[in-house]
Amino acid sequence: MIQGQDKPHCSFKANNKGFLIHGLWPTFRNGSWPQFCPGPPFRLDNIKDLETELQKYWPESLEGMNRDALWKHEWSRHGTCAMSILPSMQKFFASTLSLYKSMDFIEGFRKSQISPLGGGIYERGDILKALKISPPVQASPVIVCDGNKLYEVRYCIDKALRFVSCDAVQNSDLFLATCPRKVLLPHELSYSLSQF
Repeated sequence: MIQGQDKPHCSFKANNKGFLIHGLWPTFRNGSWPQFCPGPPFRLDNIKDLETELQKYWPESLEGMNRDALWKHEWSRHGTCAMSILPSMQKFFASTLSLYKSMDFIEGFRKSQISPLGGGIYERGDILKALKISPPVQASPVIVCDGNKLYEVRYCIDKALRFVSCDAVQNSDLFLATCPRKVLLPHELSYSLSQF
């Protein structure tokens, strides 16, 4: 999830999927999450081989931020808490990229007769269905809106890094920001993954 994509303080261009990564967050089934766990400090050298893909799919979103500030934040706050499953910084970032690249959002939208380029207004249920059937997901995500505009898509995965329905955390913080019945798909879209 990249927040505030159309706000003037944000600066980036969407990749060819129209979605960007915000992070991979270990999450308990009740929707709470651990953060800032003990672990090695962020070092860009540890993920240098992923930098091109990170810049494309997981870019900095705020003007004036250091190039690796978001990655450092995501590692320090969330990645260190995923070390029992993803035991290194390299594995954390590579696995997140791999999960992202495995999804075919555009195909899910096409199958649901929704313009994958955004800009239209659609029923919330139709958007959720399209996101659920996007290969290889086949699991219900959570969508969050800013007013009536789709703001982020949250997918859940299990400890084996398989997509699972987010229904298990429906009473959690994941569901606090709901969307109205009619949702505007913006041209800039993003998603996040929650792991529990």
